[in-house]
Amino acid sequence: GVPPTRTVRTASGSALVHPVLVDRGASVDLLIRATPSGRDALNRHGYARLALLADAQTARRLRREVERDTALALHYAPLGTVSELADAVLLASAWFAWFEGRELPATRAEFDARLAESGLAPTFAATLERTRQVLKLRFELSRALDALASPAFAPSRADMAGQLQCLVAPGFLGHASKALLDDLPRYLAGIAYRIDNLQGRVAKDRAGMAAVAPWEARLATLREAGDSATTAELNQLVQEFRIATFSQPVGTAVKVSATRLQQHFAAAGLLAGA
Repeated sequence: GVPPTRTVRTASGSALVHPVLVDRGASVDLLIRATPSGRDALNRHGYARLALLADAQTARRLRREVERDTALALHYAPLGTVSELADAVLLASAWFAWFEGRELPATRAEFDARLAESGLAPTFAATLERTRQVLKLRFELSRALDALASPAFAPSRADMAGQLQCLVAPGFLGHASKALLDDLPRYLAGIAYRIDNLQGRVAKDRAGMAAVAPWEARLATLREAGDSATTAELNQLVQEFRIATFSQPVGTAVKVSATRLQQHFAAAGLLAGA
């Protein structure tokens, strides 16, 4: 473990720096950064990798479980290799099992104590099962979107394809929270409902796109600013708003409306129409 900040001597006195653990695959490096930018993402991968290296035998056994799954490999093929997927599932499982939502260990003793609290296997099994479900749905949705050949469907098809790419990009497991991973099947079910009910509802669907577009634009602004925590929270609210707008029978997990989104984006410094 490493402390979140450290003071170091410089030629002009001293400076506050930000140590990070950087995942190198077969090892982990400790680097010093001048700013906290990108620290959370680097630490996520670094701490997860260090945990896997601490029990390499278990990690190898669980990796083989992913690599032997031919259906999973088929569904992930458009996004990457099964080896890349196995690594991503393991890293996500380690993060969920020991670190997500908790203060990161600052010493080796704290790190060892954290890993002693529980094993990796149960979290890995749940993460792998949810990943199988998500990738199967992504695969089916891609085929369904390809079948929307009518030019009248083109704007809606492009919007849904963009949403699908945002939700299940090649590296989606590397930044998804457990809460988001658990919600992904419902968000994908929302896209499926929208596809199945698009015929005869094109005008209403385009009105929905116009309602969603301002929030997507502001979400993109947050992503560019690198505010990962705020972006993740607001992204889930926007996905819930998409369910409420296009796929109400699927159901939302929280109450969501344009007014509620306005309040949350205002708190982040981004007002609709600003």
